[in-house]
Amino acid sequence: MGDVRKTLEVVKRHTNGLDSMKEQLREFELESLDSSVDVMKGALSSTIEKLTARDDAFNGMVTALHEPNRASIRIGSIVHSIKAKRIGESEKKLVE
Repeated sequence: MGDVRKTLEVVKRHTNGLDSMKEQLREFELESLDSSVDVMKGALSSTIEKLTARDDAFNGMVTALHEPNRASIRIGSIVHSIKAKRIGESEKKLVE
């Protein structure tokens, strides 16, 4: 019976040792995951900053491209008004 108790004590010590190693491994995994999360947050933040800068540049280019179109529309509107006025004047002369 004494041999069985000694064997049980040995098994219990090994089990406790394994439990301790398991806990240490779990803590190591959590620390590694926390570190990985921090790295991923940094990469994501950097990517967001780059995309925001590109978006701002793109919006600036689109605005710059729209300006000539707006000017052309204004000029076209002025030309149309002048033509309409001249047509109106020509029609008056024909009627007289």
